[in-house]
This record gives sequence, C-alpha cells and structure tokens, in this order.
Amino acid sequence: MSEQRPNTTDVKKNEKTKKWLWWGLAALLVLGFVFLLVLSYRQMTVSNYNTAVVKFWEICCQAYIGASGILFLYFQIREMARNTKKMTRNTKAVHEWNKRHRTLEAISRLDFYEDFKAVKKYCTGNGGTQNNASLEKLPKKIDASLSEHVDKIINFFEITATGIKHGVYDENMFYDSMQGVYIKYYDCFCDYMAEEREGRNNSRTWIDFERLAKKWKEKNREEAEKIGDVLPKDSIDFEDS
Repeated sequence: MSEQRPNTTDVKKNEKTKKWLWWGLAALLVLGFVFLLVLSYRQMTVSNYNTAVVKFWEICCQAYIGASGILFLYFQIREMARNTKKMTRNTKAVHEWNKRHRTLEAISRLDFYEDFKAVKKYCTGNGGTQNNASLEKLPKKIDASLSEHVDKIINFFEITATGIKHGVYDENMFYDSMQGVYIKYYDCFCDYMAEEREGRNNSRTWIDFERLAKKWKEKNREEAEKIGDVLPKDSIDFEDS
C-alpha cells in the first residue's frame, strides 16, 4: 500500500507559519526583557517613582517571561514529537522496503528446478512435461533419492513461511507470486509430512509451512468465491521451458 504524501503547498504554508511563530516568540521575549530593564532603571533613578507600581509591573513582566518560557518549552516538545513521528515513519518505510527487497531476492534465487521436476515426474507419471499438471498425493513412504528432492522443497517452503511469520519477508508479495505453488505442493506432500512427523516424533516439523499453506488456501477460496472463479493456476511454474 503506497504512502499518501502531504500536499506540497500545505507543507510550505505550515513551515512559513511555524517560522513566523518562532520569530514572534523571540521578539516578545526580547521586548519583555527590555521592559524589565527599563523599569529597574527607573526605580533606581527616579526617587519619587511609585514603588508599588514598579513592583506590580515587575510581577507582570516576570509572569510574562515565565509564560513565554512555558510557551517556548511547549513548542520545543511539540517539535520533538513531530520529529520522532517523522523518524518512526521513515524507519518503518525503510523496513518495509528492505522486507520487499528480501522477498524478491528469495523468490529470484530459487534453484530447485531439478527438485521440482523430479517430484512432478513422480506425481504426474508423465515425466513432468505437462504445464500446470495436477499432482497426486505423495505416498507416505518414498525412496531415499526422491525423499532428498522432497525434503529440499519442503525445507524451502518452511524457511520462507517462518520468515513471513517473523516479518522478514513480505507475505503479500509471496502470496501474489507463489500461493498457487504453496497450495499445490502442500496438498501433494501433506501425507508424507504427517508420516515424517510421526517418524521423527516431532509434531512441529514443517509446521510453519503447513499453517501458511492452509491460511493461503482458505484466503484463495474466499477470493475465488468473491469473483466466482476456481482456484487459479500456479503463479510460478518450476519446470524448464
């Protein structure tokens, strides 16, 4: 979601107003100080000057200076708060940009073409030559050579799902580009993953991948219901062209 930028004219107007406020406050402080000096001088030089009047104006002047100081402090705190908010927004924007950059790198650096090809060949029975072919569920028990390919793919899905959970990667970008792949291969691997969890006696094995795939599957279904369409085909095909 793009950040809404403020109107340039309004920003310049606010800066100009703030500048005049600072100059006005400085001028008032100087005038108050000068007025206090004049009253003190007259008290010392004019013998018949009414002491009560001088004291009254001194108190007024001191109150004025105190109020000016409070006003100055208020503007300082307000300016600090604005700068803090601005820094927070900038930091958040940089973080979001870095997160999207990491996401693009993770997607562009995929190097599992042979692994996907081996799995697709096994699960379609046609050598993996048919684009966007439906995959049959992987059996619970498979040979070691295929298991190596499968584990490599699932581990990649698990690492990216964990990164998404902790804010390392941008979920929306991953969803837009890879949700079809996640869903299809989770449906293919779910029985194998359950068997591996039982064999390893660890119910958390590949749990982030499973949770994310189920979440995206439900989100995909809700989107499909809204547009009256079926589940979309894979956004990325991992076969050689």
